[in-house]
Formats: sequence, C-alpha cells, structure tokens
Amino acid sequence: MEDDLFRCKIKNMFSKYRKVIFCILCVPAILICAICGWYFLLGGETWIAYTWHGTYELPSFMEHTSDQPLYTDQQITEVLQNYSWLADHYDLEQVTADSYVIPGLKSSVTLEDWNDNTAGPSNCTSMTPQGVAVTQDYVLVSAYCHTGKHHSVIQVMDRDTHAFVKTVVLFDMSHVGSVTYDSDHDFIWVCCHDDQTGYAYVRGFSLADLEAYDFSSGLPIVFTKNYPIKSQKRASFMTYADHALYIGYFSTDMSGEFTVQRFDMTAQGDLLLYPNVDKANADEPDSTAMPTMKELINGGMQGYARNDHTTVILRSYGSANPSKILLFDQQQDDIGMKDLTNSNARQTGILPPMAEEAALEEDDLYICFESAAYAYRARKTDHIDRILVLKASARKN
Repeated sequence: MEDDLFRCKIKNMFSKYRKVIFCILCVPAILICAICGWYFLLGGETWIAYTWHGTYELPSFMEHTSDQPLYTDQQITEVLQNYSWLADHYDLEQVTADSYVIPGLKSSVTLEDWNDNTAGPSNCTSMTPQGVAVTQDYVLVSAYCHTGKHHSVIQVMDRDTHAFVKTVVLFDMSHVGSVTYDSDHDFIWVCCHDDQTGYAYVRGFSLADLEAYDFSSGLPIVFTKNYPIKSQKRASFMTYADHALYIGYFSTDMSGEFTVQRFDMTAQGDLLLYPNVDKANADEPDSTAMPTMKELINGGMQGYARNDHTTVILRSYGSANPSKILLFDQQQDDIGMKDLTNSNARQTGILPPMAEEAALEEDDLYICFESAAYAYRARKTDHIDRILVLKASARKN
C-alpha cells in the first residue's frame, strides 16, 4: 500500500512539474545542438580561429613572462618530419634540441599605452613573434601585441643555456618587425613604423642598455638612435652585415618584384645621411638615410640573412601555405643591382608555415615562426613555438 501511495505522489509531482522538467532537459540540449551546428556547419570554427583569436586577448593572471613550451620536443620533431627539405638535410632531433622555446607566447609582461597617464605595467597574451637576432651571449626575439593594446617587446634568452633572461619593453607600439645586432658597435636595431607620418623607421639602443634594463622601473627602454626610411614603404625585415643595414618590406604580391636596400654606416655606427631634397613639410628632417645599393627580390619575403658566402631569404604568406627558404651564392655589393629573385636561387626548400625572420651566426641559421602566437594558435596548421636552429653540425652528410 505504501509503495502505491509513493508511486502516486511521484506521478502527480511529475504531472505538475512536467513543463519545468522538459525545459531543464530539452533547452540545454537544444542550445548544445545550435552551438554545434553554428560551430561545425555555419563557419563558427573559422570565426573563432581567425576573428576571435585575432581580435581579443585571453585574460592573464600571470605577473611574469611565460617561458614554458606549448608543444613537446617530440611534437616539434614530428612536425619537422613532414618537410622533406629539413628531413633530408638535417638531423631533426638535434634541430629540436638546438632550438629555443619562444618566451611570452602564453603571457608577457609589457606596458599598456605609456602615453596614457592611467596606463602602466600589464600582461599581454597576444604577443606575436617577428624577428630574431643573435649576440655573443643572447638570442633576441622581437614581438608585437596583435590586438594593438600593448607595447612591443624583445624577449631575451641565454644563448648557451637557452634559459629566459628578461623581457625588454620597447617605446614603440607599432607592428615591430625585425631585430638585428650590429656586432661591430654592440648595438640593437629594431624595425618600426610611425602611423602619423606613414614612414618606416629603424630605431635602436646599445647592448649595454639592453643588459642594464630592468622592467621593475615600469618604463620602456629608450631608443638612442632613430632614422626614418623614406625609400621603403615599410621596414619589415632587416639584417646587419658588412658595416651596413639591409632593409626590405613584405608585400602580399607574391609574384611582384621589390628591393632589399643597403644603408651604409659611419665608423661610429650611425646611418649615413644625405640631404632630404624632397622634403614635403617642416616636420621632416633636413637629412635622411638613403640606400647605396639595391637587391631585386620577389614579393612575399619575410626574412633575410647573409654571411660572407650565402644569402638566405624566407618567403611565407598565411597559415595555410608552407613557407619557402631560398639560398643564394653571395656576391659583392659593388656590382650594381643584384638579382635575388626566385629563379636565381641555388637551392630552395619548404618549411612549416608562417616563417618570419632569419639570422645567420657563421653557418648556423636561426628561424623565427609566428604560428604559435595566440592569434594563430587555433588555426589548422603546423605550429612551431621555437626559434628553429639549423646548425652546421646537424647537417647530414
């Protein structure tokens, strides 16, 4: 009798609250189905990977720059094995071991707009690596805030131990591109852009200033040299070699022809200046740096490096396309316009997508990738969170 009474109460309760129970069970299921349909059938996955990740930053509660890898050594080696040029020419396990984990991909200390009196030290989760440079003691990686909210930075790593050393916050908030090291004058050069004038700039500070910099001051490092580059649309990549800066810019016109331009230096390490004969307004300087030699290149160029016998060019565009490396025999700069277009490369190879800048230290090649930045991390591509190092000692016979 008691069991029948209990069942009756349950039946009456269910009848009374059946609409509520229906909503509790069905509404979440409908919402889940709608979200899955939007994500998988209506382009939601693409919107998140390309628009959301590129527009909004993740919140961060870190008070330091992250230095942990996003991917394991095994995952990186497996990615590299997909590229026959790398697998045919290098011991990939050694390449992975020689490479440097890029700091700041999860979170980087930096500043919000320093010109705003209410802004100050902050953390950025959308730092996007761009350039790489090598000094006697350090490996340097330049990066910019993809959402444009924070100051650009240079991440400093110990060259021997691979350990993260510090973050150097730059005065610049533009899309900071390449970084290069003038070993003759112990000076760090950075590619910048001035949105007000529309000019490309190269700016810099000494290696001693970098070593002395301490972020606890809450201030960016001071650029002690600053040159507008009027002969290039933008300063996207740059390298120091033969007592000169070689500067070029990236164009999405992959089949077009552009130039890398050589800017000579004085014995003191300043760019050689010439009268600004086409001065357009009073705010422009009376003198400006002008190229003394040009090299013809194809579009899509992201990185450039050279030593006394080889010039290296990196070309890449987009996360869906592999990068390309082109190797050229080195020529003297006094022969006029040099032709470094694709057809003249002595060797070409395919690399993972989104290769950015390169640096040559003797015959060891350092390559920076931006694919592991938060803005691109959700895209279906081969992600590299390292400065890939192709050492001469890792080459196969």
